Amino acid sequence: LWVSTKSGKIYVYNEQFRVRRVIDGFACSDGHHYTSVAYSIYADRDGYLWICTKGCGVFVSQRKVNFANIEREPLVFDNYRSRTSASHFGISSALGDDNAYGIVQDAYGNMWVATYGNGLSRIRRNDNGVEIDVFNTHNSNLTSNKVRHLMIDDDNNLWVATTMGVNRVDGTYLNGNKIPFVHLVHHDNSNSLSYNDVCHIYQSSDSKIYFSTIGGGLSELSAEGDSLRFVNCDVSNGLCNDVVYAVTEDNAGDLWLASKMRLMSRILPPKTASTASRRKAWPSRPSTSTTG
Repeated sequence: LWVSTKSGKIYVYNEQFRVRRVIDGFACSDGHHYTSVAYSIYADRDGYLWICTKGCGVFVSQRKVNFANIEREPLVFDNYRSRTSASHFGISSALGDDNAYGIVQDAYGNMWVATYGNGLSRIRRNDNGVEIDVFNTHNSNLTSNKVRHLMIDDDNNLWVATTMGVNRVDGTYLNGNKIPFVHLVHHDNSNSLSYNDVCHIYQSSDSKIYFSTIGGGLSELSAEGDSLRFVNCDVSNGLCNDVVYAVTEDNAGDLWLASKMRLMSRILPPKTASTASRRKAWPSRPSTSTTG
């Protein structure tokens, strides 16, 4: 378990919640040591560690990390920023913005970075160096340059959470030069996204996609034929607060929501007869469990 704190330190815990390591700042290949709050921590498929920060861009480990030996693993990082010299890393290595809020890897191996200020940055590393492409409201139909979170779904589609709704990119376009975005935004009807300020996107084990919003509670995407609609959950039907920061799923299939005021749990409906015995029935109002 990796936990980022506002002090700038990252705590790594084992299964017994004992501290294995404390990462206090980022020692970089250029000899500098930086301290910044980590907003996203990600291990790619090759074993490199990526850390997105507020104000200091993206840090990536210079070599593959032995996570089983993280207590003694030497960590030296390369740092990608909006003003990084292209000659330092290679082809084009300027990040869109230094406020990097999230990161994911697609099926092609591209790293996608959510920046809060200049849209998306796509990072591709090869033998020639580092190539970074920026997609924002000036060169694409992205709805907002303030991107809070990213998610790659089971079909390699990219989902983008912004302050102006959700943007979706079909996976077949992710390696191209032009990125067309499909918009899912709030309208004055009950079947649309509940609120446009979206801060987190999550796909559950049964492939349902949930959107946490800062003001509209939780939205669940539902497909009916070729059309998409949303099922929304907010204070009017069970949530204690409409500000939901994130959602995740436990081993029993229950959803846990982090809200502005407290922690909530919502029970998923039975998926199949084989799983119904270990699941509670879908309640008429979402069941909640609170702490604090």
